[in-house]
Amino acid sequence: MYRTKSNYPSALVDESITTARRWLRVGLAAVHLGIGVGTLNKLRTYGGGPRYAKLGHTVVYDPTDLDAWATERKVSITSEPVRVA
Repeated sequence: MYRTKSNYPSALVDESITTARRWLRVGLAAVHLGIGVGTLNKLRTYGGGPRYAKLGHTVVYDPTDLDAWATERKVSITSEPVRVA
């Protein structure tokens, strides 16, 4: 279960919990981008994927970095080159 403001007793909820940076694990990051987990793993391994961090052995993504990475790849027409790395 993901921790949200409603999961905490009201006495424990403070502003630092609701404004804390949210890191997404690989599965949720892939859902956020609308791509497969395998695709995201391959992009991370071979290059060209969004910035990530490792917390111990866990790979995590900042949603801001995911959005920036996706925005960099926007194109207007199909003949326009796509940024790959």
